[in-house]
Amino acid sequence: MPESPPADRPCPDAFGTLFVGYVRGRPLHIAVIGAELECDRYDSAHGAGAADCVVALLSRTGGRQ
Repeated sequence: MPESPPADRPCPDAFGTLFVGYVRGRPLHIAVIGAELECDRYDSAHGAGAADCVVALLSRTGGRQ
C-alpha cells in the first residue's frame, strides 16, 4: 500500500502522483508524478545511478530475469 508523500513532495493531484516508500520491507523511495519518475531518494538509499540501472534493466528485459 502506498505511503503518504513526505512533506517536501507534492500531494496527489489530477495527474496522479504516487509515492512509494517500501515494498515487502525493501526501500524504494520513488515518486511517480504524471509521466515522470523521481528517484533521487532511491539513489540516496542504494547508491548514485542505481535507479538508472534498474530502469535500463527493466527496459531491456521487460521485467523478466
